[in-house]
Amino acid sequence: MESDLRKVNKVAEKICENLKSYGLGDKELYFIRLIIAELLNNAVIHGNQNDPKKNVSISCKVENENLIVEVSDEGDLFNLKIPEKPDLFLDYGRGLYLVSKLVDFIDVIKDNRKKVVIHKKLNKKNNKLEDNPLTCC
Repeated sequence: MESDLRKVNKVAEKICENLKSYGLGDKELYFIRLIIAELLNNAVIHGNQNDPKKNVSISCKVENENLIVEVSDEGDLFNLKIPEKPDLFLDYGRGLYLVSKLVDFIDVIKDNRKKVVIHKKLNKKNNKLEDNPLTCC
């Protein structure tokens, strides 16, 4: 994917469309869409510095009812830390913090590219979107 924020929601939506075949409900797909969008936004903005010449790679797979997502960018390899608690007055840090609270596992891997990997257990039960307290605000 090109480093273009206008493509983030389209990519997240397409992935969620493909995941519907696993019998996931609206609530689960809502959180997955949010996770993917945050990871892609982070890669475009902070990793690639909005450079349209750089790309973001995403891979998604389902293994044993776990969603595994890997997002990598072409930005500089710096020490990316997931904050324990975000500073709401800063322009950064909230996205990965939010993702870390919605997934079962998150890690940052640095090889030739920086990669964020998440694992999320897929929940096929209690998937009514109105049961989600985040949507009431």
